[in-house]
Amino acid sequence: MEQKAFPKIIMHMKQRFQRNENYPISLEEILDELQIIDLNTKSRMNLDTQMLCNNPKLETITEEGVRKYTFKPKFPIKNRKDLINLIKDHQIKGLGGLLVDDVQESMTTEEFERVNKKLGENSDIVVMPGKAKKKVFFYNDTKSAENLQLDEEIVKYWRDVAVDGLDEKKIDEYLENKGITSMKDGLEGKNQALIGGKKKPSQRGRQSKKHNDHLGSLLTEYDPALKKSSI
Repeated sequence: MEQKAFPKIIMHMKQRFQRNENYPISLEEILDELQIIDLNTKSRMNLDTQMLCNNPKLETITEEGVRKYTFKPKFPIKNRKDLINLIKDHQIKGLGGLLVDDVQESMTTEEFERVNKKLGENSDIVVMPGKAKKKVFFYNDTKSAENLQLDEEIVKYWRDVAVDGLDEKKIDEYLENKGITSMKDGLEGKNQALIGGKKKPSQRGRQSKKHNDHLGSLLTEYDPALKKSSI
Protein backbone atom coordinates (compact mmCIF):
# COMPACT_ATOMS: atom_id res chain seq x y z
CA MET A 1 0.00 0.00 0.00
CA GLU A 2 2.79 2.43 0.82
CA GLN A 3 4.22 1.94 -2.69
CA LYS A 4 1.09 3.50 -4.17
CA ALA A 5 0.93 6.33 -1.66
CA PHE A 6 4.62 7.28 -1.92
CA PRO A 7 4.62 9.01 -5.37
CA LYS A 8 1.42 10.86 -4.48
CA ILE A 9 3.09 12.19 -1.35
CA ILE A 10 6.17 13.41 -3.22
CA MET A 11 4.04 15.16 -5.85
CA HIS A 12 1.87 16.72 -3.14
CA MET A 13 4.93 18.09 -1.31
CA LYS A 14 6.27 19.53 -4.58
CA GLN A 15 2.97 21.24 -5.30
CA ARG A 16 2.87 22.69 -1.78
CA PHE A 17 6.33 24.14 -2.36
CA GLN A 18 5.30 25.65 -5.71
CA ARG A 19 2.29 27.26 -4.02
CA ASN A 20 4.71 28.77 -1.49
CA GLU A 21 3.27 26.60 1.31
CA ASN A 22 6.45 24.76 2.20
CA TYR A 23 6.10 24.76 5.97
CA PRO A 24 6.91 21.43 7.74
CA ILE A 25 4.09 18.88 8.12
CA SER A 26 3.99 15.37 9.53
CA LEU A 27 3.08 12.20 7.67
CA GLU A 28 -0.35 12.17 9.34
CA GLU A 29 -0.98 15.71 8.13
CA ILE A 30 0.16 14.77 4.61
CA LEU A 31 -2.16 11.77 4.51
CA ASP A 32 -5.00 13.91 5.81
CA GLU A 33 -4.47 16.53 3.07
CA LEU A 34 -4.38 13.77 0.44
CA GLN A 35 -7.38 12.04 2.06
CA ILE A 36 -5.51 8.73 2.22
CA ILE A 37 -7.18 6.73 4.96
CA ASP A 38 -6.59 3.10 3.97
CA LEU A 39 -2.96 2.71 5.13
CA ASN A 40 -2.33 0.27 7.95
CA THR A 41 0.12 0.87 10.79
CA LYS A 42 2.96 -1.05 9.12
CA SER A 43 2.68 0.93 5.88
CA ARG A 44 2.65 4.23 7.76
CA MET A 45 5.76 3.15 9.69
CA ASN A 46 7.62 2.23 6.50
CA LEU A 47 6.78 5.59 4.95
CA ASP A 48 7.74 7.59 8.01
CA THR A 49 10.94 5.81 9.02
CA GLN A 50 12.35 4.74 5.65
CA MET A 51 10.83 5.97 2.42
CA LEU A 52 10.19 9.64 3.21
CA CYS A 53 13.09 10.43 5.51
CA ASN A 54 15.59 8.92 3.03
CA ASN A 55 14.19 10.60 -0.07
CA PRO A 56 16.47 13.30 -1.61
CA LYS A 57 13.46 15.44 -2.56
CA LEU A 58 12.40 15.88 1.05
CA GLU A 59 13.95 17.70 4.00
CA THR A 60 13.32 16.08 7.38
CA ILE A 61 13.14 17.87 10.71
CA THR A 62 11.93 16.77 14.15
CA GLU A 63 9.64 18.96 16.24
CA GLU A 64 8.64 17.78 19.72
CA GLY A 65 9.47 14.20 18.84
CA VAL A 66 7.42 14.26 15.63
CA ARG A 67 9.11 13.81 12.27
CA LYS A 68 8.05 16.49 9.76
CA TYR A 69 8.81 17.11 6.11
CA THR A 70 9.28 19.90 3.59
CA PHE A 71 10.04 19.72 -0.11
CA LYS A 72 13.73 20.08 -1.02
CA PRO A 73 14.22 21.70 -4.45
CA LYS A 74 17.24 20.80 -6.55
CA PHE A 75 18.47 24.40 -6.71
CA PRO A 76 18.23 27.24 -4.16
CA ILE A 77 16.34 29.66 -6.44
CA LYS A 78 13.93 32.21 -4.99
CA ASN A 79 13.77 34.74 -7.82
CA ARG A 80 15.08 35.72 -11.26
CA LYS A 81 18.30 37.19 -9.84
CA ASP A 82 19.14 33.90 -8.11
CA LEU A 83 18.49 32.04 -11.36
CA ILE A 84 20.77 34.31 -13.42
CA ASN A 85 23.60 34.00 -10.88
CA LEU A 86 23.24 30.21 -10.80
CA ILE A 87 23.28 29.89 -14.60
CA LYS A 88 26.35 32.12 -14.80
CA ASP A 89 28.12 30.01 -12.18
CA HIS A 90 27.29 26.77 -14.03
CA GLN A 91 28.57 28.09 -17.34
CA ILE A 92 31.78 29.48 -15.80
CA LYS A 93 32.45 26.03 -14.30
CA GLY A 94 31.76 24.37 -17.66
CA LEU A 95 28.62 22.64 -16.39
CA GLY A 96 26.40 23.97 -19.16
CA GLY A 97 22.89 25.30 -18.65
CA LEU A 98 20.06 24.33 -16.31
CA LEU A 99 17.19 22.05 -17.26
CA VAL A 100 13.96 24.04 -17.38
CA ASP A 101 12.19 21.20 -15.53
CA ASP A 102 14.70 21.41 -12.65
CA VAL A 103 14.34 25.20 -12.47
CA GLN A 104 10.56 24.99 -12.48
CA GLU A 105 10.69 22.45 -9.67
CA SER A 106 12.98 24.74 -7.69
CA MET A 107 10.81 27.87 -7.83
CA THR A 108 7.32 28.83 -6.82
CA THR A 109 4.87 28.90 -9.73
CA GLU A 110 4.53 32.67 -9.40
CA GLU A 111 8.28 33.32 -9.65
CA PHE A 112 8.74 30.86 -12.50
CA GLU A 113 6.02 32.61 -14.51
CA ARG A 114 7.81 35.93 -13.98
CA VAL A 115 10.98 34.43 -15.43
CA ASN A 116 9.12 33.14 -18.49
CA LYS A 117 7.51 36.52 -19.16
CA LYS A 118 10.92 38.16 -19.51
CA LEU A 119 12.38 35.61 -21.90
CA GLY A 120 13.24 36.98 -25.34
CA GLU A 121 15.96 38.08 -27.72
CA ASN A 122 17.36 40.74 -25.36
CA SER A 123 16.80 38.77 -22.17
CA ASP A 124 19.59 37.66 -19.82
CA ILE A 125 18.17 34.12 -20.06
CA VAL A 126 17.49 32.11 -23.22
CA VAL A 127 15.95 28.67 -23.76
CA MET A 128 17.70 26.14 -26.01
CA PRO A 129 16.87 22.52 -26.86
CA GLY A 130 18.97 19.92 -25.02
CA LYS A 131 19.28 16.15 -24.96
CA ALA A 132 16.13 14.03 -25.26
CA LYS A 133 14.23 17.16 -26.35
CA LYS A 134 14.64 18.67 -22.89
CA LYS A 135 14.61 22.47 -22.75
CA VAL A 136 17.62 24.15 -21.14
CA PHE A 137 18.13 27.64 -19.69
CA PHE A 138 21.38 29.39 -20.66
CA TYR A 139 22.78 32.78 -19.71
CA ASN A 140 22.68 35.24 -22.59
CA ASP A 141 25.61 37.64 -22.25
CA THR A 142 24.19 40.49 -24.35
CA LYS A 143 26.95 42.93 -23.36
CA SER A 144 29.73 40.69 -24.67
CA ALA A 145 27.79 40.11 -27.88
CA GLU A 146 27.48 43.86 -28.44
CA ASN A 147 31.24 44.35 -27.98
CA LEU A 148 32.18 41.48 -30.30
CA GLN A 149 33.78 42.79 -33.49
CA LEU A 150 34.94 40.78 -36.50
CA ASP A 151 37.50 41.79 -39.07
CA GLU A 152 35.71 43.03 -42.21
CA GLU A 153 37.94 40.91 -44.45
CA ILE A 154 36.93 37.73 -42.60
CA VAL A 155 33.26 38.71 -42.85
CA LYS A 156 33.68 39.27 -46.60
CA TYR A 157 35.21 35.81 -47.15
CA TRP A 158 32.49 34.23 -45.00
CA ARG A 159 29.73 35.79 -47.08
CA ASP A 160 31.35 35.13 -50.46
CA VAL A 161 32.37 31.52 -49.98
CA ALA A 162 29.94 28.61 -49.79
CA VAL A 163 31.18 26.02 -47.28
CA ASP A 164 28.39 23.49 -47.66
CA GLY A 165 29.88 20.04 -48.14
CA LEU A 166 33.36 21.01 -46.96
CA ASP A 167 34.91 19.32 -43.95
CA GLU A 168 37.07 21.11 -41.36
CA LYS A 169 40.32 20.16 -43.10
CA LYS A 170 39.30 21.73 -46.39
CA ILE A 171 38.06 24.87 -44.64
CA ASP A 172 41.40 25.17 -42.80
CA GLU A 173 43.24 24.78 -46.11
CA TYR A 174 41.18 27.53 -47.67
CA LEU A 175 41.83 29.88 -44.73
CA GLU A 176 45.56 29.14 -44.82
CA ASN A 177 45.65 29.96 -48.51
CA LYS A 178 44.11 33.33 -47.67
CA GLY A 179 46.71 33.92 -44.95
CA ILE A 180 44.20 33.49 -42.12
CA THR A 181 45.28 31.28 -39.21
CA SER A 182 42.53 29.01 -37.98
CA MET A 183 41.28 29.32 -34.42
CA LYS A 184 42.31 25.72 -33.76
CA ASP A 185 45.97 26.47 -34.57
CA GLY A 186 45.89 29.53 -32.32
CA LEU A 187 44.53 27.58 -29.39
CA GLU A 188 47.05 24.76 -29.84
CA GLY A 189 49.89 27.26 -29.82
CA LYS A 190 48.64 28.87 -26.63
CA ASN A 191 48.21 25.50 -24.92
CA GLN A 192 51.77 24.48 -25.76
CA ALA A 193 53.11 27.74 -24.39
CA LEU A 194 51.13 27.35 -21.17
CA ILE A 195 52.38 23.84 -20.39
CA GLY A 196 55.95 24.69 -21.32
CA GLY A 197 56.10 22.09 -24.06
CA LYS A 198 58.30 22.49 -27.07
CA LYS A 199 56.42 23.38 -30.20
CA LYS A 200 57.16 21.16 -33.17
CA PRO A 201 58.73 22.84 -36.21
CA SER A 202 56.02 24.18 -38.48
CA GLN A 203 55.28 22.05 -41.53
CA ARG A 204 53.01 24.67 -43.01
CA GLY A 205 55.47 25.78 -45.68
CA ARG A 206 55.80 22.32 -47.18
CA GLN A 207 52.08 21.64 -46.81
CA SER A 208 51.14 24.88 -48.55
CA LYS A 209 53.20 23.90 -51.57
CA LYS A 210 51.58 20.49 -51.65
CA HIS A 211 48.12 21.96 -51.29
CA ASN A 212 48.66 24.40 -54.13
CA ASP A 213 49.52 21.54 -56.49
CA HIS A 214 46.18 19.76 -56.27
CA LEU A 215 43.66 22.17 -54.73
CA GLY A 216 43.67 24.87 -57.38
CA SER A 217 40.42 23.70 -58.90
CA LEU A 218 38.78 23.34 -55.47
CA LEU A 219 39.68 26.85 -54.36
CA THR A 220 38.66 28.27 -57.71
CA GLU A 221 35.30 26.61 -57.25
CA TYR A 222 34.74 28.17 -53.81
CA ASP A 223 36.56 31.48 -54.26
CA PRO A 224 34.72 33.97 -56.50
CA ALA A 225 37.91 36.01 -57.05
CA LEU A 226 39.92 32.97 -58.25
CA LYS A 227 37.03 31.85 -60.42
CA LYS A 228 36.96 35.18 -62.28
CA SER A 229 40.73 35.19 -62.85
CA SER A 230 40.61 31.70 -64.34
CA ILE A 231 38.01 32.66 -66.99
